[in-house]
Amino acid sequence: MLTVAADGSSQRLRDELCKDITEESLVRAAELAQEVGLSALKLYTLIGVPGECDDDLDEFVELANHLRTILPVMVSVSIFVPKLGTPLADAPWISPKEGTRRMRYLLRESSQGIRYNQLSPREATLQAVLSTARPEDGATLVAAARQGGSFADFKRLMPGRF
Repeated sequence: MLTVAADGSSQRLRDELCKDITEESLVRAAELAQEVGLSALKLYTLIGVPGECDDDLDEFVELANHLRTILPVMVSVSIFVPKLGTPLADAPWISPKEGTRRMRYLLRESSQGIRYNQLSPREATLQAVLSTARPEDGATLVAAARQGGSFADFKRLMPGRF
């Protein structure tokens, strides 16, 4: 299996994220993998990047469907989580409800035979809250962890962040 990263649902978003990855390079990677006898292609992508819309998701579905004609495809989807110290550290993230909608959209529109692995939208939201926590959030984070560390625990103790 060959693993490659699209790092965005469309070429427009990959360009905005300064990812030097094109649809043509992903297709060529799949063709080369098929030529040397690899059995499948694992494709990583990111959804929920600021500015993403359904047209971007449609472009990703078209790419995945095309790649599927070359090799079996497994897509690993992560939801955008802002990280401190990066250019998008202050960018908004999508809600669990919107993350679920986008994942269902990808699943519904993709060809049969494309397998999806995904991070839970609730887990991505919790990661976003944790990755953007301020020093003054420390005591609340510890309290939520001590109460079990579930999504509900953090949401209850940090209602303005979810």
